[in-house]
Amino acid sequence: MRVTDRLLLDGLTRNLQRNSSELFRLQNIVSTGKKINKPSDDPVSLSKILEYDELISRSDQYTENIDHAIGFLGVSDSTLSGVGDILIRAKELAVAQGNDTMNADDRQSASIEVQNLFEELVQLANTKLGDRYIFAGYKTQTEPFSTAGAYSGDSGKIMVAVGPDATIQTNLPGDSLFKGAGGGIDIFTLLNDLKTNLENNDGASIRSSLDSFDAASDIILNGRGDIGARLNRLDSTMSNTEDLKLEIMKLKSGLEDADIIKAVSDLAMQQNILEASKASSARIVETSLLDFLR
Repeated sequence: MRVTDRLLLDGLTRNLQRNSSELFRLQNIVSTGKKINKPSDDPVSLSKILEYDELISRSDQYTENIDHAIGFLGVSDSTLSGVGDILIRAKELAVAQGNDTMNADDRQSASIEVQNLFEELVQLANTKLGDRYIFAGYKTQTEPFSTAGAYSGDSGKIMVAVGPDATIQTNLPGDSLFKGAGGGIDIFTLLNDLKTNLENNDGASIRSSLDSFDAASDIILNGRGDIGARLNRLDSTMSNTEDLKLEIMKLKSGLEDADIIKAVSDLAMQQNILEASKASSARIVETSLLDFLR
């Protein structure tokens, strides 16, 4: 086959375009630090990278959910610690004032302290984290307890996703903790009855309430134990989630991150190749032009 000037020039043009494209590709790699800068660079690897991005995004969401759950449960635990202190003090008063040596004046004074404990209990039961009431069940925007201890929340158990097919309850509804729902003790009624018995100078009724204070304290302690178990699970889940995310990021990096030292070396080599191609093309074109002029 006879190689004409036209064929020769077409070949030179293709070589220059190919070398220029390769130079541009290497320049992108060096400037971005990524091996893949457009889908056509490596469609198969790009597909895997997109999958890894989705997994990383899910991990971030799980981490955010876990952080929220830890905060919600942590505040619940510290609040219940305060409730436990109220019950301890109320029982101390009941033990002391149940003694027959106490008179009406003593018990009247104690009733004022119990009223203060009642009001403190209302405040704790209406604790908020941000703009959400922690003991209101699903009705987190509604103040759950009135000043008289009436409950306006519900029994909703708030569940959040903390991993693939894994959820955890982040709240303890106030009706079961404070109002005796499910067979417990109504702590508000317990305190109010103690106050009434103190005001009525009723030593026998005061003494009969001691076991109820123990039962109420057990409910609060069990609630705190439940919270502690959930917090331990969340800590473990957080650690596992972070470890998994790191592994996914390593896999993603292996597919998309360039070896910069090699890329810079390849870029310098390609620049030399392109300059050589230009010089060679110029000489060939010049020769062809001289042949034409003859």
